[in-house]
Amino acid sequence: MTSAKPFLSSTLLCYNPSGMAQTKLSETAWLKQQIVKLLKAYNRPVPIEKIGREALYLTNADNVLIGAILQDLLAGDARFIFRSDNTLELAPDTDDSRLLSEAAFVVIDVETTGGHAYRDRITEIGAYRVYRGQIVNEFNTLINPGVPIPYWITALTGIDDRMVAGAPRFSQVADALLDFIGDSIFVAHNAPFDKRFINAELERDRGVCLGNANLCTVSLSRRVVPGLDNYRLHTVADYFNIVIDGRHRAGGDALATARVFIRLLERISFYGVSTVGGARRFRLTQSHNLI
Repeated sequence: MTSAKPFLSSTLLCYNPSGMAQTKLSETAWLKQQIVKLLKAYNRPVPIEKIGREALYLTNADNVLIGAILQDLLAGDARFIFRSDNTLELAPDTDDSRLLSEAAFVVIDVETTGGHAYRDRITEIGAYRVYRGQIVNEFNTLINPGVPIPYWITALTGIDDRMVAGAPRFSQVADALLDFIGDSIFVAHNAPFDKRFINAELERDRGVCLGNANLCTVSLSRRVVPGLDNYRLHTVADYFNIVIDGRHRAGGDALATARVFIRLLERISFYGVSTVGGARRFRLTQSHNLI
């Protein structure tokens, strides 16, 4: 994680005891995610001095300064609990207890040069923010992968080297993407694939990775609408009468996934599911059909 130090240090150099107005949202989100990862790794209250040293790279700061920084950084964030013994811990079931009706979701799809996250590169990102059952914002961009796009990928997606020649590199859109994602729940159709690619790009560029909670619409679809022939995106979309405008393009697939996700949330809400944890555990059974 040494390559992350310059990034985190640049954030802390902006620190002002009266607030963190100079700190960019993406940097703040990253710092919070690093703290979450550290607290999860220890699985117990952690002294703020250790957090300052291991998550914020403050090797020479005293507890008073570290405490002030953490109080500003984490103000109003219900995931964190400050204890009277100068330790910090995560609130119980931080992610699972989030209400579906109040949580923000970012539904993401990526197109890539291949299937291996640490060998291949992203060529396009499509993302839609979902809040209270509505699509409220979007983020779409081609990405110059810096490597040739294989012909079979072009045949599938229509994205070729000429299309991405003038597109930004991932490092040029990383801040905007992180701002867009924030602390939202990360949603994708086969979420491990998309998140693995985004994390691989972030690790190459920043030495860090996303700490956001996940929901996978493949898994959720299997549990909410069992019995489909398969759970490819077009099959699930067809089930809900959702048209995919731009199959195998990040924007089109992400938009269709967002619409599918909203329909899935409506279904599980009907059966009384109200939290992220409930969505992860829900499975339609014969007893549900009696409701």
